[in-house]
Amino acid sequence: GRSVPEMLFFLRDPPVTADLPITTLTLDPSSENLTMKMNKLLVSLLALGLYAQEAPAQNGTHFSPASATRNLRDDGDLNRYATYDSGTSADMSVLAPTTYGSESASGCSSCGDYSEYSSYGDCGCAAGSGGSPRGWLTAETLFVFAADRTSPVLATTAAQDVLPLQGATGVSDRFGGTISSGVMPGYRMSAGRYFGTQKKIGLGARGYGIYNSSESFSAGPGGNLSIGVPFFNLARGSLSQQVVPGQTSFGNDAYIVQGNTPASVPISTGSLRAVENLQMVGGELSGYLLLARSDSSRHDLVAGYTYNQLRNRITLDTTSTNLFTGDAITNGTVLTTRDDFSADNRFNGAHLGVLSSVVRKRVNLSTLAKVSFGNMNSRVGVLGNTTVDGTPLAGGIFAQNSNIRTTTTDRFAFLPELGIKMGYSVRPNVQFTVGYTMLLWSDVVLAGEQMESTINLSGAGARPAPLNKHSSFWMQSVDLGLNLVF
Repeated sequence: GRSVPEMLFFLRDPPVTADLPITTLTLDPSSENLTMKMNKLLVSLLALGLYAQEAPAQNGTHFSPASATRNLRDDGDLNRYATYDSGTSADMSVLAPTTYGSESASGCSSCGDYSEYSSYGDCGCAAGSGGSPRGWLTAETLFVFAADRTSPVLATTAAQDVLPLQGATGVSDRFGGTISSGVMPGYRMSAGRYFGTQKKIGLGARGYGIYNSSESFSAGPGGNLSIGVPFFNLARGSLSQQVVPGQTSFGNDAYIVQGNTPASVPISTGSLRAVENLQMVGGELSGYLLLARSDSSRHDLVAGYTYNQLRNRITLDTTSTNLFTGDAITNGTVLTTRDDFSADNRFNGAHLGVLSSVVRKRVNLSTLAKVSFGNMNSRVGVLGNTTVDGTPLAGGIFAQNSNIRTTTTDRFAFLPELGIKMGYSVRPNVQFTVGYTMLLWSDVVLAGEQMESTINLSGAGARPAPLNKHSSFWMQSVDLGLNLVF
C-alpha cells in the first residue's frame, strides 16, 4: 500500500549522528545491524511488484496456447489440458505451452492482422522454415538522473573586501554542500538467444553504464573576488596559515585563497578549482526459464550473475600567494594545496527476477522486476598535500595526517533494478523502444560523505576524523533504443 517515494524513504540509511570507526567487518554495529539489513531486503522484494525495467529478451512474438505441459520435456502433448493421476484434468495453457503457434502439430494458423510482420504474430511459418526469431541484439542510449551527493561546502566567494566566511552577509556558497549532476549520458547493450523451437530456456548478457560525469567550479586569480575554503577551525590563533586574521577562538573560518580584509588590506591572491566525478558500469550474465505464456504474452524467470562498479571522486586544488604582513608567512610565498577523496564500490552477486511482455500487433510492452544480492567491496582513499615555495608538506585542507589513509570494507548489499519499456516494430525484425529505468544501491561509500569540515590545520590531533560513512544511492533514466531479432 506504499507509494514508490515512500518505499525509497524506507530504504534510506538512518542519519549518522556520531563519527563511525574504521572497520573491516561485514556488519558494522555503529551504522546498521543484521535486522535492519534484512528489513531493507524484504522491503525491496515487496517493492518489485511496483517497478518494471526493460526486457530486451521479449521481442513481441505471440505464442499459442494450443499445447501445455507441467515440465520442461517436449512430450508432444497438444491437448492443452494436463491430466492428473486421478483422471481429472486442468487447463494449463498459461503455465508452459510447449510449442510456438505455427510449429504445433496442427500446422500454420492464419496470420490475420499480423501478416505484414509475421515474426511478431501467431504465424511463425511465414518467417521461413526456421520458425519464429530466437535471438536478440539491443542497443540503447540512456539519459540518466542520479541522486544528489553531499559534502562540506568547498568554495565560497564574495566581493574582494569581504571575508569569504560561510553564511556571512554577501558570501555565496559556490561548490559543495549539495552536488547535482543534471542529465548524464549513458548506454546499455544486450544480446542473447533462446534454445530449441519451444524456447523454454535462454541465455543472455548485458552491459551498461554512464559516461564519466564531472561537475566543477573554478575561480581566480583576479576578478576582484574574495575566494575561500570554509571550515570549522580548531587551531585559531595560528599565524602560519592563510586564514581569517585577528580571530583567536574556535569557530567558523576560511582558508583564504584570494581576498582582502574589510579594511582593504591584501591577504592573498590566487585560484581555486574543485571537481567531482561520478562513474558507473555494470554487466550481467542471465539464464531465462519460461514460466508462462499465452497468445499475446510471455513471462520468464531470470537468474544469473551481476557485476557493478560505482566510483565517485572529489578533488580540491588551490594556488595562492601570501600578501599579508601580520602572519608568520613571508610575503610573496606561493602555497598550493591538494585534497583528493575517492570512493570505489564493487558489487559481485546473484540476481533473480521476472521478465514479462505483452504484444498487440506492432506494439510491445515489456517489464522486468529484478533484485541482485551479494557482496559490496567499498574502498575509501584520502590523499592530501601542500607545497610552500615548492617544498612538499603532508596534508591539504580537508585531508590531514589524522584521516589520510585507505579503508576497505565488505558488506552485504542488494541492487533492485526497476522500469518499463514500450516498443514499436517498424520491420519484422526491427523495433524502436522508449522506456524508464531505476537502479538502487543499498550500501555504498561516496567521496563527499568522507570529508569532515572540522579541521586542525596544524596537522596535529584527531580532526578531521576518518568517517567511513555508508549510505544508499539511486539512478533513474529515460531510455531510447533499437532492438534487432533474428
